[in-house]
Amino acid sequence: MKGKIINFDKARIASYLRQYEKTGVIHHGLLRAVPNEFPAYARTLPGYTFAKNGIARHKYLQQQETLDVFNEDLEILRDSFKTEATEFMFPTIMCRYRKGMNPVRGLYYELQKTLFTYNEADIVHRWIISLFHDQSWYNELITALEYDYEAITKFQHKHLPKTRNKHIERELSVLNNVKENLLHFKEVFILMNGSCDRYL
Repeated sequence: MKGKIINFDKARIASYLRQYEKTGVIHHGLLRAVPNEFPAYARTLPGYTFAKNGIARHKYLQQQETLDVFNEDLEILRDSFKTEATEFMFPTIMCRYRKGMNPVRGLYYELQKTLFTYNEADIVHRWIISLFHDQSWYNELITALEYDYEAITKFQHKHLPKTRNKHIERELSVLNNVKENLLHFKEVFILMNGSCDRYL
């Protein structure tokens, strides 16, 4: 042993591989490594191929479980949106937009169109403006927007560390866009609530 340099990393990995061969338990030190990126010396160690396959399968199952939990939580999140409440669902508005659209988004589009082409003699125009003059309904609308924004933020914080999956990354990106829209809708609706008297 005198004068011989001991490669402690190699000895450690060899120990983990022996442990896996004997017990089937993958040491967290192996899980941190991507099998194809093990140091070259590790590929000559006994049990390497066996462990490589086991680790790959373990990681696949781990990712699948993460994806299943994410999709389940995403469905619960979408079902909990307060902006989907019937209080904001008006057939007169919803029939003009695609099926399944968030009613508050439809309300926003219709309000923009109304303000752009406002005609005091138009009953529908006056009705849309009057919605924002109803303080009780307006308060519910703002509360719903704030609730959904917070719900999405909590969801993102829970799942943000687990973004190595393209599906998860894509859905989180979509939720970011939804949050931006919720903030914008809120700003526009607050302005509308403060200027209703000019139209009615």
